[in-house]
Amino acid sequence: MIEAGTKALLRRLLSKRIIGGKHTPEKRVLSWIAHLPPDEQKRIITDWELCIKQYCWVLRMKKTGEWHIALNPRTLSEVIKILK
Repeated sequence: MIEAGTKALLRRLLSKRIIGGKHTPEKRVLSWIAHLPPDEQKRIITDWELCIKQYCWVLRMKKTGEWHIALNPRTLSEVIKILK
């Protein structure tokens, strides 16, 4: 089961249309959860890694010396189903 915070990150990426070739620094995306308690942040980051590695919903690429991310356009329909 995906954490609510992870769904919020995915929903925000989708609403900002960060899909495929358009990308944003991963640090910026993870700063969106900075106001949450540390234990909840840890669970969300664990889920986030699953979204990247296992489910392939998020693409991670090295740009300008740091990691940038974007939603995977090939799995966009799955992401939309999860968010509903």
